[in-house]
Amino acid sequence: MGGADLFAGAQGKAERRYLKDAWRFTPGSGWSALPDLPEPTCAAPAACAGDALLVLGGSDGVLAPREAELADRHPGFSRGVKTFLPAMGQWRVTAQLPFSLVTTTAAVWRDLLVVPGGEDRPAHRSAAVYALPLRQVKV
Repeated sequence: MGGADLFAGAQGKAERRYLKDAWRFTPGSGWSALPDLPEPTCAAPAACAGDALLVLGGSDGVLAPREAELADRHPGFSRGVKTFLPAMGQWRVTAQLPFSLVTTTAAVWRDLLVVPGGEDRPAHRSAAVYALPLRQVKV
């Protein structure tokens, strides 16, 4: 789900395009497209919780051109939880997180959604570990 595509921009300089496409792999059938995410999303942790797929925040790329200028004043990344329910075949933003971490993972453990560390702004790692009750982030 989502990610970034590198392409040659002006004068051949590498540029990023932030993506919102999503795909499913089925053994024996291969890849098939899912509906697009509600917004471009890159480096977001994700986890499955029951019948839902949760994509937690991520970078939409809007502030990417200003990262060096903003430095420590960067406000962080998206806090929206994008939830995909296969039975409905659609994405919904179902919650707002109290944090925004990217380039990390997420896991479901004992009815908690756990996110261990990650970047809270570009090039700055956070040692914080968050554990939220699933009922706060799931449809």
